[in-house]
Amino acid sequence: MNLNGTAAIVSGGASGLGEATVRDLSSAGCKVVVADLNEQRGTELAKEVGGEFVKTDVADEQSVAAAVATAESLGAPLRVIVSCAGIGWASRTVGRDGTPHDLGAFSKVIDVNLIGTFNLMRIGAAAVAKTEPADADGLRGVVINMVVIGVMAGIAVTLLGLPSPVLLGIFAGILEAIPIFGPFIGAAPAVLLGFTVGPLYALLVAGVFLVIQQVESNTLVPVVMNRVVALPPLAVVLALLVGGALQGVAGALLAVPVAAALQVLIVRVVVPTIHRVQGRTEQADREMRVREVAARSSQPLWKRLRVLPRRR
Repeated sequence: MNLNGTAAIVSGGASGLGEATVRDLSSAGCKVVVADLNEQRGTELAKEVGGEFVKTDVADEQSVAAAVATAESLGAPLRVIVSCAGIGWASRTVGRDGTPHDLGAFSKVIDVNLIGTFNLMRIGAAAVAKTEPADADGLRGVVINMVVIGVMAGIAVTLLGLPSPVLLGIFAGILEAIPIFGPFIGAAPAVLLGFTVGPLYALLVAGVFLVIQQVESNTLVPVVMNRVVALPPLAVVLALLVGGALQGVAGALLAVPVAAALQVLIVRVVVPTIHRVQGRTEQADREMRVREVAARSSQPLWKRLRVLPRRR
């Protein structure tokens, strides 16, 4: 997507990964709304990049709606929603003095990292959906959840009582960009810290990270790739497996783009060529598909589902 002349909103944009995202989007020609609670730093950054700052609590519906409304009013179509807001800190489930984990602190992490991410995603996506398509394929915008794996890992580490959950979560999230080996490298520091408690605890940490990666790999990635490049989830999984087996990390990185290119080549070049050789025209194919759909819809339901045997 060409980002020049579009609007974007970045939560947690006043510092860290969010600030880097704001600068990168601005350099690409975006008008960026910096949505953050840090008013001083957020205002300075917005002024520096020529954007707008909105003091935003991502867990509050009205606050996020106001930030998105500001992005819509920038005079450019809102195309990009980036969620970088996240918090976390280390605390034992039961302290050394026997006191239980502070429920308020845990609720705050859930509110910001989980509910806040979804809150911005849903309100921002609704605003993007109102804009005119950016191209002939109906593309309107991109919702990027920079903190999905990082937040899940950070919350898991916090619940397990390991130190520095924010750093461990950020590390796991960044390493997620590396196919195949990235998730293992991202989980390594947490597993090593688990060994300081005991071997069984390290196995527990490894098991938790394995569950997170399985959910991400088998659910999020295929679904997202299907939405972005129109590849079936099974094709995405097979492409990653084949690419990784043939060329390792480089092959896995190129697997989905190559598979998408092959799909376009087959659908738009190979299939039309075969049809022309067979003497079939595009109009004839369209009419044939219409007749097939009409014929199926006129049949009884049991015949369309093919549940009952045909009568002889």
